[in-house]
Amino acid sequence: MKKITTILGIAAVAGVAYKVLTHKKADGSTLLDNLTEAGKGWSDKVHEFVEANKGWKDKFNQFVDDVKDRLMPDMKGPNGEDVFTDMYKRNYYTDREGSRVYMDEA
Repeated sequence: MKKITTILGIAAVAGVAYKVLTHKKADGSTLLDNLTEAGKGWSDKVHEFVEANKGWKDKFNQFVDDVKDRLMPDMKGPNGEDVFTDMYKRNYYTDREGSRVYMDEA
């Protein structure tokens, strides 16, 4: 009985929403037409935002790497690079290409 009441309630709300969206105003337009017109410029704005923030994943990953790995101030790499210690206590530096180069403990 409860399921039937829920289904009927959802159907009633959907029917009222359809009626509100398709009701013609005095000028002949509907609320659905107005919403469609208002939403047309949004796709261009979202696309511009995505293009402007394309490298955010790389920046975020670099930030996380810098935070989770500890800088070793008394150590330097072969070309003066900063040396970090990861969570496994391994020392490494970052080369020009951005990849980690682990240092042998000697």
